[in-house]
Amino acid sequence: MSAVLASEYRMSFVYEATLPRLDGGLQRQASAFYAEHRALMARWEELAAAHCLDLPLRQPAYPLPGDVVAEPRQALAAAEADAARALGDLVAFGDDGLQQAAAAELAGSAVRLAVLAGEPALTPGLEAAEGGPGPTAAAKASGWALP
Repeated sequence: MSAVLASEYRMSFVYEATLPRLDGGLQRQASAFYAEHRALMARWEELAAAHCLDLPLRQPAYPLPGDVVAEPRQALAAAEADAARALGDLVAFGDDGLQQAAAAELAGSAVRLAVLAGEPALTPGLEAAEGGPGPTAAAKASGWALP
């Protein structure tokens, strides 16, 4: 849980550093992703409090992935991949309630990663669809897929 929160804090920092370096439609999309991460940060903090878990300390700065000046899109994609790994770890090693919350967020993480990387990431349970990856028929049938 701590790693997921730390990754959300880092994502906020990375988006703040890269947004001014993006333009056009990608900047609008990244701004929406930034807002999603701010909301996720608040949600994960609430879940941590509900589970009586300590919050990781926010750092004044975080390491930036890659070259945010020359390749801001790739830097965001690398940071999104790191955040997805933290969610995956929570799915694998978290308790039941936190596992479910992390699993529910993986679909959104895959969509953000696909948009920023320019291609869908290898994500079990999701298939390519117009407008980005979406749950497979098997995932929908299992009841775990988001609408």
